[in-house]
Amino acid sequence: MRAEVSVSFWGRFPLRKSRSHRVRSRPFSATSAATAFALLLPLSLVGLPWDASMSAAHADEAPKAAPSQREAVAAALKSKRPVNVTSMTGPQREVRALPDGRLEATVSARPVRTLRDGKWVPIDTRLRRRADGMLAPGATTVGLAFSAGGDGPFATMSRAGRTMSLTWPHGRLPAPVVDSESATYQNVLPDVDLVVRAKPSGFSHVLVVKTPAAARDPRLATVRMGLKADRMKVEADKSGGMRVVDEAAGGTVFKAAEPMMWDSSGKAAGGVRKTTLSERAMAAETPADGVKRGRVKSSAVGGNLALVPDPGLLTGTGTTFPLYIDPDWQGPGESAAVMVSTKYTDSSWEDEGMGYCSDSDPYMGGQCGGTITKRLFYKFVLPSAVMRTNVLWAEFKPYQTGAYNCTAAAAQVWKTKGVSGSTSWGTQAASGFWQRKLVEKSFNYGNEGVGCANNTVVLSSETLKTEVDNTANGSGTLWLGLKATSEGSTTGWKRFNNDAVLRVLYNLPPKTPANAHLEGEGGTYPCGLNDASMPRLRVWPTMAAKITDPQGSDRVQGEFMIGWGDANGAGFSWRIGAAPAPDSTPVYSGGGNSGQVFTKAMSALASSRGIPKNVPLAWTVRGHDFKDGLENDDWHNWLGAGPWADAPTSVGGLGHKCWFVYDDAAPPPPIVTSAKYPANAIEHDGVGEPGDFTVTAAPGSEPIVKFGYQFTPPGRPAEPITWLVLGQTPGCTTTACTFSKTPDVRGDWKLNVHAVDRAGRSGTAPDYGFRVRRVASEEAHWKLDDPAGTVRLREEIAADDTFTAVNVKTGKCLNVEGGQKTPGAHIMQWDCDGVDWERWRLSEVGANTYTFVSKKSDKCLDIDGTPASTADGAHSIQSDCAEVPSQRFQRVEQADGAYQLKPAHSNKCLTIDGESMDNRAHVLQQTCTGSQWEQWRLLSVNEAGMVGTDYALGTPARVGSSSLKLNADADPATTGYAETKLPVLDPTKNYAVSAWAKLATKGGVFTIASQDADVASSMYLQYSPIDDRWAFSGVLGDKADAVGVRALSAQPPVVGQWTHLVGVYDATAKTISLYVDGRLEQTTSYNGDQWAGVNRGAFAIGRAKYNGIKTDFFRGEIDDVRVFDRAVTAQDVAGWYRSTVQARWRLSTAPANGVVPDDSGAGHDLTLYGGAEIKTDGETCDQLDGGCLALHGANTSGVGQWARTALPVVRTDGSFSVAGWVDAVKPTVPMTVFSLAGITQNAFTVRFNPKAARNPNWDPDRDDPADEWVGRWEIEASVADALGTTRVTAYQSQSCNICTDSGPDHLALVYDAETDTMTLYVNGNTSAESAKTGVIGFNAPGPVQIGRRFADGQTSDNDPTREYFAGLIRDVWLVKGALAPNEVLPLANLQQIDTPYGNPPLPQSYD
Repeated sequence: MRAEVSVSFWGRFPLRKSRSHRVRSRPFSATSAATAFALLLPLSLVGLPWDASMSAAHADEAPKAAPSQREAVAAALKSKRPVNVTSMTGPQREVRALPDGRLEATVSARPVRTLRDGKWVPIDTRLRRRADGMLAPGATTVGLAFSAGGDGPFATMSRAGRTMSLTWPHGRLPAPVVDSESATYQNVLPDVDLVVRAKPSGFSHVLVVKTPAAARDPRLATVRMGLKADRMKVEADKSGGMRVVDEAAGGTVFKAAEPMMWDSSGKAAGGVRKTTLSERAMAAETPADGVKRGRVKSSAVGGNLALVPDPGLLTGTGTTFPLYIDPDWQGPGESAAVMVSTKYTDSSWEDEGMGYCSDSDPYMGGQCGGTITKRLFYKFVLPSAVMRTNVLWAEFKPYQTGAYNCTAAAAQVWKTKGVSGSTSWGTQAASGFWQRKLVEKSFNYGNEGVGCANNTVVLSSETLKTEVDNTANGSGTLWLGLKATSEGSTTGWKRFNNDAVLRVLYNLPPKTPANAHLEGEGGTYPCGLNDASMPRLRVWPTMAAKITDPQGSDRVQGEFMIGWGDANGAGFSWRIGAAPAPDSTPVYSGGGNSGQVFTKAMSALASSRGIPKNVPLAWTVRGHDFKDGLENDDWHNWLGAGPWADAPTSVGGLGHKCWFVYDDAAPPPPIVTSAKYPANAIEHDGVGEPGDFTVTAAPGSEPIVKFGYQFTPPGRPAEPITWLVLGQTPGCTTTACTFSKTPDVRGDWKLNVHAVDRAGRSGTAPDYGFRVRRVASEEAHWKLDDPAGTVRLREEIAADDTFTAVNVKTGKCLNVEGGQKTPGAHIMQWDCDGVDWERWRLSEVGANTYTFVSKKSDKCLDIDGTPASTADGAHSIQSDCAEVPSQRFQRVEQADGAYQLKPAHSNKCLTIDGESMDNRAHVLQQTCTGSQWEQWRLLSVNEAGMVGTDYALGTPARVGSSSLKLNADADPATTGYAETKLPVLDPTKNYAVSAWAKLATKGGVFTIASQDADVASSMYLQYSPIDDRWAFSGVLGDKADAVGVRALSAQPPVVGQWTHLVGVYDATAKTISLYVDGRLEQTTSYNGDQWAGVNRGAFAIGRAKYNGIKTDFFRGEIDDVRVFDRAVTAQDVAGWYRSTVQARWRLSTAPANGVVPDDSGAGHDLTLYGGAEIKTDGETCDQLDGGCLALHGANTSGVGQWARTALPVVRTDGSFSVAGWVDAVKPTVPMTVFSLAGITQNAFTVRFNPKAARNPNWDPDRDDPADEWVGRWEIEASVADALGTTRVTAYQSQSCNICTDSGPDHLALVYDAETDTMTLYVNGNTSAESAKTGVIGFNAPGPVQIGRRFADGQTSDNDPTREYFAGLIRDVWLVKGALAPNEVLPLANLQQIDTPYGNPPLPQSYD
């Protein structure tokens, strides 16, 4: 609720607010209009820091903010509380999701919040004394400081790296008298005060001339002030004011309306009115309506701002003193307010009148200066969140501060043309300027003298809602005009504050449909391409898709389109459904709840609307929701439309139409069967397990000559069709074919089969779906997230409850015979081999009493017999687990940590049959004797313990993960590593080892992981200094001075950089392979059979074993070590890699010698050139959390400032991401922020393009020529590193902050080499135009550049293609890998995260 604002009166009419009653509870004081000599420079800055704590929020906590609209809607629906959308917040706008799932956008006409320390805070203009003695406001959208007295500028402000200051030229300034946001410098000339006041987006200053004698001072005839505006030029604008233009960027930094001056006249003219200092400061803010006004000419020449007051008002006999001289400056921003009257126009007012004011009415108190009529105009720029959505309601909410009386009088709100400070009364009164009346309402507030307090007026109507909806689907900019219904009567006179608000209630349309498919002939058919794989059906199918609405509770409906071309699909057009189809009567499903599958049968459409057969037919679908209260499934009541299913993949669409052929003479669908992978919802067998599939011709079909089959793995495109000729292809008879498939990934697979008869007609079987079980995950997994001081490392697979039982006498393991899964299988002893059937999960069921469950079979250790025998010699077996005493074993500790294992029902001991040392000897129960034959050591599977002293746990490595740091002191006398008690891998069988590693140095052989034997390790995953490469080595035998076979990385490791390494031994192919960051680097022949029969020892992390000695201790950090008992595939490994920070430059601290260190530790330092500098003055970068890189663009010689690395940081033919914060004046010339240079061209570029797209709403008869084009952020990729290459671009079509001169933007370029797609994120958001597919990057061998471009081989620093950036840059990240949308958001956080947390989390298990 808004606070009341008290007013003082002359007569019954409130002319102006009392200084003593200004509201302090609001973000800044609510004062009157026509402000004083205001240098109002609005850095209406809209930085978008993400709420980094959201990712760590507990599930039961209701988040206050979310980064995207969809996430905010979901959170609001769940929590039943409003949730702000952080990416849409700005100084003048806020978007939030409401508990009912709808969204609310609030746009203010002036700034109400700003960024400080990475957070949004309310505007606070109250002055404080800084440590350096200067005065500064608490929080404004500009860097701002006032003089504490003495020499130097009296006011300094900065915006987007540009600083402007004003200096009083006539001697030292006295110490100011400070009152809230104002500082008064008394008698800067005789009887002349200088009043300086902080404002939300800048400041004002007024010369208060107190006497006629003071006015005759020749220094006031032309007031000259020192003006410093480096790298900017000051020029006149067409409205009589001035603008300050960035010389490099071309955009307007600051602007000034035509200056004004006014006196203190009221009823009496001439003379001097006695006023206090406080009253003069108040009057400097708020000229009364009846004052005399004059124009002030202004110019900027030779470093001076020259103001020439109207001499008739300055020294005229009718002037009432004090006199106020005011040119008003402000900066460009999103929304605005302008007053146009029959006498003058004011574009910098704070509180103004509206309607007809006349001194002939005694209640007006003689304060109108005769007669005057005023109209108010408000400009609102809708947030990009509202664009292309469904507006449900809109409210225009001006704040009324004055009224003629409390009797309601009517006012009108209209849609108007655009207004500026140069708009005259005649211009806005012309025909067609006021375009459409939106609201008319009678009301009155703001006359506290007769009992009606100040209040917010809520003006709304269906017409206003429609106009806002039109704006949301058009230009996005709306001008609202406010005028009295009767402009011939003073009773309609009102006053308003400029802080009006436009509140828009809207909802998001349904999402892009999912799972578009056809239903028919007893099954489903996927949405296919127009190729050999498309279904051919004998019956008209039913179109189907899942449609979901973000609001969740909305009722939705599906709409379909159908089209075709010729027999080959050429000449295609949509024929039936929505426009542009000629038959545009909607085709729609029934209505239903969000999240259902919606269908439409084609059988009736085929006959009624003429759908042909035997030609390729295409269809698509989209979702609709309904108007409130009209959710009756009538398409006339649709509210919004979601994207069509064939929309580009960048917006979640399929990227293609859904095709099929109707052919009633086609063969019936063939029959598909598989014993190993049946078509049901149950998981079967597993990855790497082959299975047979049999296809049989349907009974009664014409003779079939061939089958075609096509598998679609989960998460991947369909594989090519394989054709089988009946009677010829191996596995085929004359009626059926059998073929095999080995699934390589878990999840839901699809098999589609086509049958072709001898006439060449094709029939298609429905989807054959089968589910593949995940193979046993890792054999061992040490996350190394243990807290500091840990000695025993947690192992994830055994999870500290899985053991092997080793007989003390024989050294063999308790083992299920033959690895059987069936109940009744005998238990025996066998050489310990690390297999699952010698591993037992122990669960405590009583004091020192446990059940033993086989990891292989999930059966329990038991004693044979029904009921279980208590006799000596009874065999131990495995049985289905049950609550029986024979499955409970008491663990009785013996000497040396061994145990007797006693079945609870018999109290006898498990021992070895016949005291045999042989494999296969059965395990029996016998009366206990205390011998070693009945003693067992229980060894925790995969338990690894720390050895030595030079290690540290708990060092952050990535989100949710820490690392093991080893051997930091380089002292060979103190080492650190980890090792297991039991072997983990068998070097004669398939295995793989995965680990993340970061070298601290390259001064030796450093081993990450190894498997011990007696003399040597059988394998090493390590750094090899002789090769300066990562290496995976298979050792040639357990002997002294054993040599190895190595698979090496393609490139040398980078010290300080995390790398993912996977070494694989394929026992079938007899090869070892090394993968680096998901890519296969080298495969080498190697035979591990030579390790058969060799004793296996510990598995080690951080060391090797050579010549019987533990050696080659790793120096650096190791994270997330995993061991597999299979030869993992290239596809497996590619899916395991996670994006990893390669470089990060915070750009917040002044560097030594112009070199910015790489915060990642990888040594990719950034060198500053051309005078580039990092600002830490607390003003330049105040919106960017205090420090930033300041670049000034090209100078008059065409050379600018930039920063660059010495070498490339990422391969640009692979996936990568680059991100950072930027702030700038809206450029009128192209400017590059990030570029990755090749030899001749940039591989990729992030730039601002002032002509990214033509403005579809530009009117040449009304709009500025500069607005013909839309400036947007853009990404560019060169097809080849050669002259004349083609360049492809994508741009963010939604408005950005810099596009509207309202603050910094966060930019991220993500290139996904797997999908050949580049995507631009602006403030965490994408649009349909911000992604481009089919982009194949080349590897750029040049440096990373910040602030300039490289093109066409032009290496000179002053070449025009350089596109030097002018502005501020902060916190730049370069990541190897394509960041997902939720992974971009943490980087867009001005409350900067630590560098390790730029690495996304690792999965618990690799599938």
